[in-house]
Amino acid sequence: MFSSYYIKYIKGILDIVFALLAFIVLSPLLILISIYCFINFEGRVFFKQIRIGKNEKSYTIYKFITMRSQSVNGELTDTERSTQAGQFLRKFSLDEIPQIINILKGEMSWIGPRPLLAKYLPYYKNEEKLRHTVKPGISGLAQIKGRNQLNWDNRLALDVTYVKTLSLKHDALIVAKTILILFTKANPVVDPRLLMMDLDEERNHFLLKPQMPFNLRKPTLDDTEQLLEVKNNINAAVTLENDNTGFNIADIKNWINFHNSNSNNDIFVIEHINAKLVIGHAGLYNIQNGMADFGILIGLPTYWNRGIGTTITKQIIAIGFIQHNLNTINLKVLASHSAAIAVYKKIGFKEIDLKPGGTIKNGKPADLLIMQIHKP
Repeated sequence: MFSSYYIKYIKGILDIVFALLAFIVLSPLLILISIYCFINFEGRVFFKQIRIGKNEKSYTIYKFITMRSQSVNGELTDTERSTQAGQFLRKFSLDEIPQIINILKGEMSWIGPRPLLAKYLPYYKNEEKLRHTVKPGISGLAQIKGRNQLNWDNRLALDVTYVKTLSLKHDALIVAKTILILFTKANPVVDPRLLMMDLDEERNHFLLKPQMPFNLRKPTLDDTEQLLEVKNNINAAVTLENDNTGFNIADIKNWINFHNSNSNNDIFVIEHINAKLVIGHAGLYNIQNGMADFGILIGLPTYWNRGIGTTITKQIIAIGFIQHNLNTINLKVLASHSAAIAVYKKIGFKEIDLKPGGTIKNGKPADLLIMQIHKP
């Protein structure tokens, strides 16, 4: 009974009361940050964007600006647009303070699912739409459970859990954990797209094409025959490994055993879940001293040019930065493979060096481009 009163009446009253108190207490800080932004961001102070709130109504969210302006052609990643001034604000979530205005306007709550972009509306599963039955929040259950380090399914599932278990007790716990995280967490993820696709992009590939769900898992000897076909495709090797062909069953078994027993490598097969078909492999090699080499091989032409490589690359980067606490990930790609290079650049990799004749392609020497990405 109390929970229903809390949801219907008390939560909104508390939001307004605490927003007014925060606005008064934080006014000096608001002024200082405004001046700080004005000086560091070419006279700009606020970032404004349309987000989706309760009952799927759109509203304008306010934040302090933390990034440089986008280039004319819009090709800069969030990491490239980031500045030290902006990272400082984001580290302690100071950029979120102007959302007090959204609370006072009745558009947001202190605690609730984070408001997302309007373009995501067509891509929610039915149950996930429950997130829009409450006001969005400055912090929420997903934020204290992993923030942008969660994949979309887990993040949205936590939003649903929040709505189903909404209570004063749970909100209080989220507030306490949010405060704890603010003063103990490491630097936040500057560009979440390093770790995952935008929701619409990801679900265009997977949810709206249910015949093509993919999974990363560790290789086993049961994968030997399928990996044999993958690794013997001479046209597929475009990254770390030379395009050697002529692998036999024994070679593949040795490859599986070696990588599963080598703690400096973290290698996965890419599996089509429904078909139980291995279409490639990807992972991190030579993990040491905060660095590793990235490699990916999709060996079945049927699955080329579908965005699968982009998704897998982002997942492996996330594994490197989060699970292995890497600072730098390197990759090698054929200098002639302009499409792959463009994808890697969009993800955040930068060209570091060119190795003439650095690999063998179609039996001839080929130039290798060395690329690198750093942890935000």
